[in-house]
Amino acid sequence: MSLEFEWDDIKAAENVRKHGVSFGQAALAFGDPFAVEWIDLREAYAEERIILLAMSCSPGADGCLYGAGGADQNHPRPSGNEK
Repeated sequence: MSLEFEWDDIKAAENVRKHGVSFGQAALAFGDPFAVEWIDLREAYAEERIILLAMSCSPGADGCLYGAGGADQNHPRPSGNEK
């Protein structure tokens, strides 16, 4: 299955400024066959958010946080970066 990624450019620039990781770099984590993901239950978010722990997020990043775009689970939207 091939994944397509979409994100807000302003939010993407903010993520680089805050965390030093672009959403393009974070998208590499989805290619890690050993990645582990779970639903983020830390808060009551407006949408389901998923934490992805992968070796290939990018140098210095331990995990990625994302939400699924719309009803189509094949369009992950990076939400930020967990260090």
